[in-house]
Amino acid sequence: MKKIMTTLLAVVLALSMLPVTALAEVTTPGISTEIPTEEVKPLSAECFVKGDCGDQPVTATQHDGYIEVKVTGTAKKQMSGTGAGTSGATGKEAYWAGWRINLYTVAAKDYDNLYIWSGIDLTSLQQAAADDNNAVKAIINDKDGEEFYCDDHSLGDKWGPGDHWFCYELRSAEGTPLTAKTYCKVNMDEVKKLDDEPTPTPPVEKTDVCKIGETGYATLLEAVTKAKDGDTIILLADVDEETAETVTVPNAVTIKGDGHSVNLGFTNGNENARAMPVLRVEKALTLEGVSMTVNGCDVTIEGKAKHNGTAFTLANGAELNLKANSTLTLQNLSRGMIMSSGTNPSKLNVEENSTLSFNNIDGNATNGGLITVTNSTVNLTAVCNNGLSAQAVKLENAKVNADTVGCAVITSKDEAKNGTKNPGIDIKGSAISIKNSGSGLPLKSQWSNIQGLIAFNNKDAGSLAIENTAFTLTDNKDQNGKAINTIHVAAGKADIKAPAGVTVANEEGNTGTVTVNGKEVKPGENHKVPSSGGGSSSGGSWSGYYYSVNPVGSSTWKPGDKGLAFTAGTTEKLSEVRVDYNTLAKGNYIVAKDGTVTLKANYLRTLAEGWYTLTLVFPDGEGSVSFTVEGTGTGLTQNPETGDHSFVAAAVVLAAVSVIGMAAASRKK
Repeated sequence: MKKIMTTLLAVVLALSMLPVTALAEVTTPGISTEIPTEEVKPLSAECFVKGDCGDQPVTATQHDGYIEVKVTGTAKKQMSGTGAGTSGATGKEAYWAGWRINLYTVAAKDYDNLYIWSGIDLTSLQQAAADDNNAVKAIINDKDGEEFYCDDHSLGDKWGPGDHWFCYELRSAEGTPLTAKTYCKVNMDEVKKLDDEPTPTPPVEKTDVCKIGETGYATLLEAVTKAKDGDTIILLADVDEETAETVTVPNAVTIKGDGHSVNLGFTNGNENARAMPVLRVEKALTLEGVSMTVNGCDVTIEGKAKHNGTAFTLANGAELNLKANSTLTLQNLSRGMIMSSGTNPSKLNVEENSTLSFNNIDGNATNGGLITVTNSTVNLTAVCNNGLSAQAVKLENAKVNADTVGCAVITSKDEAKNGTKNPGIDIKGSAISIKNSGSGLPLKSQWSNIQGLIAFNNKDAGSLAIENTAFTLTDNKDQNGKAINTIHVAAGKADIKAPAGVTVANEEGNTGTVTVNGKEVKPGENHKVPSSGGGSSSGGSWSGYYYSVNPVGSSTWKPGDKGLAFTAGTTEKLSEVRVDYNTLAKGNYIVAKDGTVTLKANYLRTLAEGWYTLTLVFPDGEGSVSFTVEGTGTGLTQNPETGDHSFVAAAVVLAAVSVIGMAAASRKK
């Protein structure tokens, strides 16, 4: 009579799923390794695959110390559970596959027990067998000889490839070992599932979207994780990918767009994933000529529509660089970007006519780190809290466009507590447009003291410096519906050259010196720069005026155009004209009685492509505006007029112009 112990043994043997290397024979001290062949006879191994049995070969090989069985075949769906395989069976459909090894035929002797162990690896299996732990004991009731086998079958997707291990031995009724422990390894790698002869699915042809050297990658996310230090990833096609987990960029990597775009979507809707980064940069990620968009996902938190995901986190000392007309758009996110501050801050660099945009952000657009924007643009739209919030912010020939930012558009806070004194805020030759913003102000807490659209709080080091920068301010009101100070200095030094309409508040108790257009603003005072010279404030009046300079027509020049014209409303007292802080000779521009100043085409032709700042200087103040040069073809083929013909002076001026010209020629978009 045969007795099948599948139910009991499958539970144990299903645990032994991890692959293990070949076993050496193991014996137990004090136990005979001799098998009583006249009483116990080992039988062969066989395999079964339910639903498709009998037509597949099975190999069973005896190795030194263990038997190896290789299972092949096809598993079909069958009913599992109570009464499986019978009429009226209950249960569920599942894939069945398994193996069986006939162990011994026992003669009419008093061998009552078969012990079987399983383990996840050789060491644990040997230990369990040696300690006599967790054995499955099969009791032999018949005394006239029996055939025993050990088998394993699994349901659903739980069975799978890999090596399955077990060990067995025969014992007497009293528990005395009668045989040596025998180890078996079963491999099911080649067992396949079959769904009632499904139509074969044609293989999907792999299409590479990018490459590193000559190695192609089907996804950009795979490429950034495998790239080595200094590697450049070239896009071969537009990329549209999703991830529910953070993708880490472990090394310094450059992505070149080559005319293609990237769209990355974050799909983790778990409430705990609100701040989870989509991309984590460990060293450096540089975008060159890339148009990239990172999208968060919509979630509902306490009945309110919110977003999950932070586009980027930057580790200590890591960098994110935008170059060569790159565009990076971060939208529908919990937060835009989180950077490290302190003694080894991370850095965000936007340059060479690149554009960084934040749209529909629940929190801050940025947190921490050092931000530098040169000859480039930052757009902030529907940002609930702060815009560029950082350890330090530097803008040069930059544009910042803010619409519906809840708190400060630009803010820098004291980081001395982290061991580093804040370098502050430095804005030169830029254009800042702010509208419909500040509804979350004033914001005062143990972490923040923000009461202006540009907020500075650094009592220990650094400073706030603004010069040659144009402001456009439209409908900015605080949470009480009142007009908001443009600039608020909570603590620290500030030197501000501000245009008409800008208001500056110096916090009561601030020990740093704050000046606006050359005049000190006392602590506790609020000042508004008027529309004409003189000035007024809550604490008195001061001299100094920032003229509003605007283009007459286009502010972009290209070969074939006439000069560029600008107006400050008057030229009566104009004393100096500068481009990027360099004084121009009078032969390079025309001053008209109607208040316009025109840069000559002959001069503009000498400039390389890029952004420039024009400054008109008057005895009682100055004003600035940005302009752009595109598509220059002649470079420095013509020298601008110097307006001075003395030999020595001409030599000096020409040398200076040469230096300026070379710097301009090296300017990148």
